[in-house]
Amino acid sequence: MRLQSFSKEGAKLYICSTPIGNLEDVTHRLLRTLAEADVVAAEDTRQTRKLLTRYEIRAKSLISFHEHNATRQVPVLQETWMRGGVVALVTDAGTPCVSDPGDVAIAAAHASNVPVVPIPGASAVLAALIISGLPMKRFAFHGFLSKSTATAMDELRSYEMYDGTVVFYEAPHRLLATLRAIAQVFPGRSMSICKELTKRHETVWRGSSEELLKEFESEDIRGEYAIVLNTADVAPFVDEESRTQVEQEGRARADFALQEVLRMLAGGLSMRDATALAAKQYAMSRKVLYRAALDATHTQTMQDFMSPAQDGDEKSQPE
Repeated sequence: MRLQSFSKEGAKLYICSTPIGNLEDVTHRLLRTLAEADVVAAEDTRQTRKLLTRYEIRAKSLISFHEHNATRQVPVLQETWMRGGVVALVTDAGTPCVSDPGDVAIAAAHASNVPVVPIPGASAVLAALIISGLPMKRFAFHGFLSKSTATAMDELRSYEMYDGTVVFYEAPHRLLATLRAIAQVFPGRSMSICKELTKRHETVWRGSSEELLKEFESEDIRGEYAIVLNTADVAPFVDEESRTQVEQEGRARADFALQEVLRMLAGGLSMRDATALAAKQYAMSRKVLYRAALDATHTQTMQDFMSPAQDGDEKSQPE
């Protein structure tokens, strides 16, 4: 199915990015779309009215459209499209579908052969990334971790083999638990924590996973947070003493973990399973441990190959 986004007439669904805090973070295109749309479908009409009022926009029709009523509201969107009308979808802040509702409306538009058009704008994910100082060549967005501690730990461990930067969202009442989990799974990693992005109390912290956990244990935790984690490298911006301590602790833990892997390999376990179990037990990167185990087993194999044969195994030499 091919749909032309920029045909001048006909039904459309606009996916509109709205400010994540500062109401000045809008585009002319967003304001025009909200003013011209036949229906503005909002996650919270009260929040959207603040934006409309700020720019003196009188919406033709403003309806509620959120995760609890989306299925019931789809017929309203479909009726609008059948008349050739335009729907603008907005959430409280940021972009629909990025840790926010929106997929139901988009699926309905596709099912009705209605073009879906993005109106890009403010993004907490990108805002947190660009001020973090962490590598951005490769990054992933996770959103909120599971409320279950065990599941959240599993979700974090799923990034042990990921060589890049990961962005998480977190609520204030769960921030400490999340930071403890990150420090356990990713010790010594570079992190950035962003609070209330683009708002009056915007604050950014940078440091290692352990340093930031320690700092937030005595912090008055309020507001909304974005966590940016470099899963690959030990923090480059910690002080030298802390870095040395992290590296020493890491080497000791790595030695124990490697010995455990070799023990399990000798017992018949596969390299994949052995490194997965040891990485979980010693809170290490599975990728790093896997490489170390490969190096260790390769070295041992070469030593066995190069070592002289035992006396009983030597072939008799001609006199």
